Amino acid sequence: MTTYLSSVRATEQIIDEDRMFAEPGDVGTVLDRQRYADGSWALTVTFPNAPCATTCFLWEDVEFVPTAKA
Repeated sequence: MTTYLSSVRATEQIIDEDRMFAEPGDVGTVLDRQRYADGSWALTVTFPNAPCATTCFLWEDVEFVPTAKA
């Protein structure tokens, strides 16, 4: 099984500007990513029930969702 950076799972409630984007366990799609000098990853993610995309930090807000290669 190979892990790709196309899908992530929320590890906690994701709230931005008082709007709910995801509950723990919700799976979202990564639209964009940026790596900072300290090695952290900021991901632009859209979740199915979210009002719009939001920024999440890998290993803080979200984790990889394993995807089997076809």
